[in-house]
Amino acid sequence: MGIVRKQSVASSIFMYVGVVIGALNVMILFPKFFSQEDFGLYTVLISFAALCSTLITLGSTTSFIKFYPFYSSHLKPKENDLPFWTMLFTAIGAVIFVVCSLSFRHLIERKFGGNSPLFVQYFYLTIPLTLSFTAIIVMEPFAWMIRQTIVSNFVKEVPFRIFTTLLIAAYILHWITMQQFFWLFSLIYVPGVLILSWILLQDGTIKIVPKISRVTRRLYDKILIFTSFHFSGIIINILPKTIDGIMLASINGLSTAAIYTLSINFLALMEIPQRGMLGIASALISEAWKNRDMTKIKEMYRKTSLNLLIIGILIFGVLYPNMDNLIRFEGQDYALIKEIFLLGGIGKLVDMGMGMNQQIIGYSKYWRVDFFTSVAFVVVTIVVNYLCIRHWAATGAAIGNSVCLIGFNVLRFVYNWRLFRLQPFTNNTVYALLMGAVAILPASLMPYLGNMFLDAIVRAGVFALLFAGGILYFNISSDFSDMYRMFVRRLKTEK
Repeated sequence: MGIVRKQSVASSIFMYVGVVIGALNVMILFPKFFSQEDFGLYTVLISFAALCSTLITLGSTTSFIKFYPFYSSHLKPKENDLPFWTMLFTAIGAVIFVVCSLSFRHLIERKFGGNSPLFVQYFYLTIPLTLSFTAIIVMEPFAWMIRQTIVSNFVKEVPFRIFTTLLIAAYILHWITMQQFFWLFSLIYVPGVLILSWILLQDGTIKIVPKISRVTRRLYDKILIFTSFHFSGIIINILPKTIDGIMLASINGLSTAAIYTLSINFLALMEIPQRGMLGIASALISEAWKNRDMTKIKEMYRKTSLNLLIIGILIFGVLYPNMDNLIRFEGQDYALIKEIFLLGGIGKLVDMGMGMNQQIIGYSKYWRVDFFTSVAFVVVTIVVNYLCIRHWAATGAAIGNSVCLIGFNVLRFVYNWRLFRLQPFTNNTVYALLMGAVAILPASLMPYLGNMFLDAIVRAGVFALLFAGGILYFNISSDFSDMYRMFVRRLKTEK
């Protein structure tokens, strides 16, 4: 777990830098200087690009992660044609996306014209926004396989947020108009594309080889079947994070989508360590399946589950008791934030506590199970979110998203147990949950201190001290205890 821990921590640091910049944009600048409708347009454009870019890859990126260890062990870099086929499939998906975007504008007008006409007006901006984000998605697993997960996570989290901040500042200073803001906003991922391209070219391991290698001739049928089946598994990862905001804009308007997205941005803080761990863990799990190393897979399953659960509880426990302070800061128009965060947070804690359950089954020989479960939950997610949003608007989106996320994880847990006799939980899982419950009570029940900033600091401090102190005192996670001891040793050395 050493390389996982090291790269996960470094990646998480860059991700949190991105989150801080994003929080400045989403929590302060957009609500202060933009209307709720303009803010909603920003959120829907981002969600639309995230969803469509996943569709454009046609599942090729997951196939790259699955089969790259086989290719690299049998071929030299100058003979490895898998990156070429990955990019070719993505290019085909990109052409299909552009053609559909230009051909079905009338459908967008019919679905969004009544409640979100601003989205219809700027719909064509989704094309450059989506294509540039797709380029990052394609190059990201390339970076994972050359152990550059830190760089890839930095690129995916930081540059576009800095670019957005600069655009907001230019608009506030009246250097650009609102229309120019959104036109330039459609290019926010371009700096990240350039950075990743430069890193991959400098490394030189990943090469574009437009030919058919002997490994491809031997494995092409398996790759095509895997890609076709596994494509839905990719969709299920992004669908719960995007479909709710898009549905809200269609059914309830951009203003409602803005309120919901502000709440979801706080939930995103919980999944940053998960995303930071995903890249390196995926590569190692794929390698472990290739070597049939069940001991390694079991170890990674349990450690990722426990560590992600602890981090998730820590972030949830710091944020949830402070939701009232956030409402005081943003105003009563955002009063639903607390309810949405609680509902979404429950689903996210279950998701993190399940560890790398999807990657374990997805990169195994039973990856077809991932296809069938994913297809079922794609349908269920759309139906449940639609029904919940129709009845309860933004709160319904949180309910639907959480229910689907929990159900999806429980089903994968069952399959991992039945197929491999693998499950991620130990006694320490229970201890971590109990420690979180004990720590969150005083942080939530303490009386308001009269100043929201002081109150926020005290509440966060009370929970963090009780929870983190308990985790370290009872040695619930060896990884966190090791990191703490290493930190203490460095402090003593510096003195």
